[in-house]
Amino acid sequence: MQDCYVGDIGDFGKYGLLRALAAHGLRLGIVWYLNPDEAGQTEEGEITGDGSLIKYLREDKARLRECDPCLYDRLQEMVLEDNDRRVAAVRRRSILPDGTTYHEAPLSFTHMPSIGQGAKQMRLDHRADWHETALQVTASSDVVFLDPDNGLAGKSAKPHTKQGQKFAFVSEVERWIERGQSAVVYHHCGRQAGGMDRLASIWASHLQSELNPDWVRTLCFHRQSARFYFILGCGEQAQALNMAIDAFMESPWAGHGHFTEK
Repeated sequence: MQDCYVGDIGDFGKYGLLRALAAHGLRLGIVWYLNPDEAGQTEEGEITGDGSLIKYLREDKARLRECDPCLYDRLQEMVLEDNDRRVAAVRRRSILPDGTTYHEAPLSFTHMPSIGQGAKQMRLDHRADWHETALQVTASSDVVFLDPDNGLAGKSAKPHTKQGQKFAFVSEVERWIERGQSAVVYHHCGRQAGGMDRLASIWASHLQSELNPDWVRTLCFHRQSARFYFILGCGEQAQALNMAIDAFMESPWAGHGHFTEK
């Protein structure tokens, strides 16, 4: 996650899903894997690149507002009127329901050495401390949402590298599952051999076999670029979470083709 992406079309789907889950009485915990902004800016200060995907708030051609009018109107005010595009604004403006807890400390190695004696261990220790704080902040949550910049880490990603800070590692997700909490993990699809269905199946099977939750369900948000949400049901709240997903997939979010289940 990066501040420059806050309120874009991907965020609208993300917050819509989370608000729908919380509407069924589930307490949310949000873990931003917050990285430094990479998007460029024009001379007028407008964000370019992936962070510029806010046209939907001016021209709602895809009928997104019908899915969650309150969310749509709040993001219009936050993004278009106030240009307040920071994860902290999501908390301050109550975009997500009361009772939601947030871990918004940056996960970044920009202030740390990349080479030299002890550099790797220093970065690993920093990440471990960051993760422990995230666990503490979300201890009372029923469902914890993990929002890495790129998604789940594959075999080539290393947790101490600049690229690695953009990923959530399965070993990190495991800590929430171990203590009986459900989790929702963001994953950017990108271009994969075999297509999206194969990618979804591979990751869902891997998460099930490695973490052994009660179940894994995969939702895909299709506006602009495709984004996966791997939902791992676990513990006492798994049944309520399952019902919340079923209701969500019967709502305009699915009816208009914005979300599908893989």
